[in-house]
Amino acid sequence: MLRPLGVLFLFLIASCSVLNEDLNDQLTASTNQYKQLEVSGEYLVDTMSGFNKNHEYVRKTQIISPVNRSKVHEKTIVISKRKKISNDLFFLVPIKYESTFYLNNDVYTVSGQVDLKRRKILYNLNSPEYKWLGQREYAVPQGVKAICFYSSIIECAKVSGFIKKAIEKKNGDMNFHILWESFPYFQEQYLNIPKEILSEARLSFDEFDKKGNYRFLLAAGGQEQVYILNKNLDVVGHYWASQGLSKELVK
Repeated sequence: MLRPLGVLFLFLIASCSVLNEDLNDQLTASTNQYKQLEVSGEYLVDTMSGFNKNHEYVRKTQIISPVNRSKVHEKTIVISKRKKISNDLFFLVPIKYESTFYLNNDVYTVSGQVDLKRRKILYNLNSPEYKWLGQREYAVPQGVKAICFYSSIIECAKVSGFIKKAIEKKNGDMNFHILWESFPYFQEQYLNIPKEILSEARLSFDEFDKKGNYRFLLAAGGQEQVYILNKNLDVVGHYWASQGLSKELVK
């Protein structure tokens, strides 16, 4: 069994009237480090994000040992682009991704591309296990319009305008579908997660905490996760109680 992944990915379908373009919701380059606790131990999560010369939004994530920082457990890169997906809705649409997981002396990889014109997700698996080898294809259902990587879910919600509008209203839901980007490895590690590449999900505004931060709830795969955003709308905490996972920004 692989170590529980600290990086998840979502394919989203937005279906909320508050999801309108907000030109003030621009993404900026950032570099952050988080302390992550799991059932399997303690890790550091390094993230880097920004735009490349093609105006694509690139997010890199590395999960490393806090004792030996040269020891990488996982690394992921996702590439998305801000696009209009309906008359009044912008979203951060995924283009391609690659993830690598290290377990003992073995390497597990998954890389893929999203072709929304053909409505297909093409991904390649490479691992020491025969069942996880070769190219796979998944047909995206016609009802799916907005798609976003889970590692960039808050960025997607910012681009759509949902985050600011939900905070202003102190209410709001964003309904979507998840594509678990690290599928099928992800489903082998977390408990009671449907073994499917797409799942229904919902991001909801919950409340303000005692520090004045904003609390959002993600319901997906029959479980709930919590995101904490500060006043600058940066993620300072991520909690998944049912999996024993917590991630907090290193000051």
